[in-house]
Amino acid sequence: MTRNLTTANQGFNAQVKSLAGAFKAGNGTGVHGNPSFGAMHAGQAWIYNQMHRQAANLAYVDIIRDLAVFCACMIPLLFFIPRPPKHAQMGH
Repeated sequence: MTRNLTTANQGFNAQVKSLAGAFKAGNGTGVHGNPSFGAMHAGQAWIYNQMHRQAANLAYVDIIRDLAVFCACMIPLLFFIPRPPKHAQMGH
């Protein structure tokens, strides 16, 4: 997931600048009306936070899938459980 979250990626840089423009009001403006370093940092932090949310969501889906496969593999084992005798007396 982090492969494209580098400053070498033009899409990442464009998204950071877009977000920095949204955060600019709280952090002031930099040189020549560009967003300040604080606004740029806030944009990068927002993207990083979004990446963490997506990673947590994917991990949750992986766990559910693994548990579903485990349960599906356990169903055939039910046929190997021996049945109790028909006339067995219930113990108290």
